[in-house]
Amino acid sequence: MKYFNLITVCTNNTLSCLQRLENLGVERALIADTLLLVLSQRLVRSAVGGRLPVYELLRLEETLQDRLRRQLATDELLAPYPGLYFRSIAQTAEWMLNDHLVRKEELEPILPIDSESQQ
Repeated sequence: MKYFNLITVCTNNTLSCLQRLENLGVERALIADTLLLVLSQRLVRSAVGGRLPVYELLRLEETLQDRLRRQLATDELLAPYPGLYFRSIAQTAEWMLNDHLVRKEELEPILPIDSESQQ
């Protein structure tokens, strides 16, 4: 029988979640075998009222699982490879700015925004 569990781990980004699980004593091989997706989000005010999530998303598929099992350093885990599914908070923020879903001022507490590139 398979189980599907959702957990909340307070971290700043997706890689920090992997590190936090290790710090809690979860072995990398177990993380690789069981974790499917990591989502990190911040809520910001939207241009039309309410709040929207600015998120970072990391899907753990075969290559990334193998990198975890091989004990690669954290900065090496996301070295680009075909099939990598990673969307950073900065990429999501840029998409939301371009679609006028959020104002630049709302994103400044989360990440640095280049004022010249977003005019």
